[in-house]
Amino acid sequence: MKTCKLLAMVMMIVAGSALAFGQPTADVPGASNTGLPSNGVFSGSSFDNVQINNGNLHIEIPVTAQAGRGETVTYKYVYESKGWSFHPEINIHPPQGPVGVIVAGATDRFKFTGGPAKYRATFNGLGSEVCGTSPGSDIPVYVSHFGNYTLIEQDGTKHPFPGTFDLAPAGGCASTPPGTTLYSTDGSGWIMHIGFSNIGGSNLFPVNAIRKDGAVISFLANSSGSQASAVDRNGNILSGATDTLGRPFPAPGSYYDSNGNLQSWQITSAPVPVATALCGFYHVFPPKCVEFKSNLSRPTVIQLPDGLTYQFTYAQNDYGEPTSVILPTGAQISWTWGNVDSSGPKVISRTVTIGGQSFIWHYSYGYSGNQSLWVNTITDPMGNETDYTCTYLHVDPHGSDVGGDPGCTPVKVHR
Repeated sequence: MKTCKLLAMVMMIVAGSALAFGQPTADVPGASNTGLPSNGVFSGSSFDNVQINNGNLHIEIPVTAQAGRGETVTYKYVYESKGWSFHPEINIHPPQGPVGVIVAGATDRFKFTGGPAKYRATFNGLGSEVCGTSPGSDIPVYVSHFGNYTLIEQDGTKHPFPGTFDLAPAGGCASTPPGTTLYSTDGSGWIMHIGFSNIGGSNLFPVNAIRKDGAVISFLANSSGSQASAVDRNGNILSGATDTLGRPFPAPGSYYDSNGNLQSWQITSAPVPVATALCGFYHVFPPKCVEFKSNLSRPTVIQLPDGLTYQFTYAQNDYGEPTSVILPTGAQISWTWGNVDSSGPKVISRTVTIGGQSFIWHYSYGYSGNQSLWVNTITDPMGNETDYTCTYLHVDPHGSDVGGDPGCTPVKVHR
């Protein structure tokens, strides 16, 4: 009876599952869909959760929040396990291309997020092709294709803007005009404009994104997709040195508590050796594809201002993913990994240890027995199984699902 009560407490408080459904996020590669996407199904706690769609681990350590005029300013520490990808050199023309490297995504790391919400826009070069010849000669003219425009929130949530857009030299083939409007397909209401008209040379860089409440996020006039400014519908500036009430933003990793005192987290980091094996998922092989083999800096101890700590360990010579954490309460959460896809490994088990007893959640991803349906499954510590039958409204780059899945959108649940 004592064990059953403890398990119930762990499932409700320490590791209660939060399951959510929503609209599919078309054109965001499902394997790398991070944060809290609208079509997400999650298992875990408010500290850590496993996205059943693709096996992503999302960790979020809240620090504090400050209400102001307009937006609330939040401070937290966030991690996403997914985010590995193939980064092509966009100016390599056929038949040489594609050529590129495997890179760790911007979300594949711990990061302290504070101050006003920061957004980032990304897009990909999708190759080029001959679309004609220069006037009066047989010199080929190339048109470059771009797509996968995505808006990324501070917590890693991605909003997709589908479509393929063209860029050709002036006087050459048809190009997408500057200021073209894109619409997100995830039901979030976001709008994006691409193509600056006031900088030298043709481009299809993200210009700005407009939220459904009228806030405008503007990006730097280059290919970085970094936020330049944010203004809400009433003209309040949501980024800069101060918030909308004139309070200064502290340096990253610091915040002001409710008494106005500056507080800081102490982070102890260590190098973690990483060695990927992802080129095959993109149908590009050495020497045209270079795997990531280097060290990534990872926090091993995160100490709060009150002296309490989170203590992390990581996989070695793999993808740098966390394997365990000891919480300030003394409880431990550990994760095991497998089923690698184009964006990295998936969580295949999650163990909560409290009071000397361990409780394990198992996760599986794969086709059903008849190979016609992809079914992702959660099995809880009591042996209860929940199956999520999936459909695909998005795929990995090049349409590949060989050796891994493109991330699912749940359409049916069997318990």
